[in-house]
Amino acid sequence: MLLDGLWRYAHVYYSKPVLPSRGDQPQPTDTPEALEAKKKRRDERSRLRSERHRANGWHPHQARHRGATDLRKAGGVEVAQIQLGHANRRTTEIYAEADLTKANQIIEQTG
Repeated sequence: MLLDGLWRYAHVYYSKPVLPSRGDQPQPTDTPEALEAKKKRRDERSRLRSERHRANGWHPHQARHRGATDLRKAGGVEVAQIQLGHANRRTTEIYAEADLTKANQIIEQTG
């Protein structure tokens, strides 16, 4: 189900025209005017991306968080950590929300 959502998002997101992103990084040889023009192009791309995310009702990072949370619920934080490629467990815990329902069930079972 998550993959279907990602596929739909990628299709909608990438089917729209996007301003070119290469060549807009500041270079030592750029004039002040060229730097200002590049900054305006970067700002415009950022604005367009934000509009798309608001229109869709979610952001691509939310898919990563949701996937991490689903992995943590299904197999624990270690599974999510391996799948996400995190070296540190704390990083995974930021991405993958704790399953409070499961925690409450265990607390009730143990006393």
